[in-house]
Amino acid sequence: MNSLIQDVRFAARQLRKSPGFFLIAITTLALGIGASTAIFSIVNTVLLHPLPYRQPDRMMLVTESLPAMSSDEVGVSVGEYLDYRDHSRSFSQVASYESTVST
Repeated sequence: MNSLIQDVRFAARQLRKSPGFFLIAITTLALGIGASTAIFSIVNTVLLHPLPYRQPDRMMLVTESLPAMSSDEVGVSVGEYLDYRDHSRSFSQVASYESTVST
């Protein structure tokens, strides 16, 4: 225990002698820990936890393609959604969602 206290005191003296190195070391550690945490959070949410639905591998996303407007994936309108919901024989259930993108 005594050598640990001596090591901590020595480290503190060295850090006081070169505060620039101390600042760079702390910044590097903070960025590394923050990036690792962010990546783990994304991987944990996207890859490790399954979707909260039965048979998520059977879910489909229905979009439209409008080449005249240079759009590859466009959502469907409310009327089209109601048509899918009321007249679809291929899907057991149909749901919709709205996403907004700030520009």
